[in-house]
Amino acid sequence: MKKYIAGICAISILALSSCSKENTEVPETPIEETISGEGVTVSSWNTVGQWDQNEEEQDGNVSTQFSAAEVSDAVLQDGLVLVYARSGDNVQLLPFTDKQNTQWYYQATEGGIFLMGLNGEESKTESDRPAFSYVVLSQEKILQLESLGKRKVDLMNMSYGALVALLKK
Repeated sequence: MKKYIAGICAISILALSSCSKENTEVPETPIEETISGEGVTVSSWNTVGQWDQNEEEQDGNVSTQFSAAEVSDAVLQDGLVLVYARSGDNVQLLPFTDKQNTQWYYQATEGGIFLMGLNGEESKTESDRPAFSYVVLSQEKILQLESLGKRKVDLMNMSYGALVALLKK
């Protein structure tokens, strides 16, 4: 079943990857702790193995599903969940393909986020993998940001640093 879901997700990511935009701006002080409050959660940066022990590797592929209580049914319906990857000074919104040709993508589900890297090299080490951070915004927070002139699509096209700076205000 996992291979079937992974295959569907891989095809979806390939179709969407041409639409992804590279965000290379790194915040001046990377978030090392979770920020939360008033309909906003920005997680700290973690590698796949730091979030959960359900990591699997097969032929260089890696996946994990981790708990994110902030991802509620209401958020899935009307809010926004974004996942970013950081490798060195490069920060990108998922989905994207890294320098080792691993295609990273995610799927938000109620209470968690499924993260997967496909087609990686079998010899890839833990140190080759990017760190990840997720941003969860409630409908109320999105409406508040829209009143400031920031539409949902604008938030999705912002760099990580710009988005975090906006959310800290």
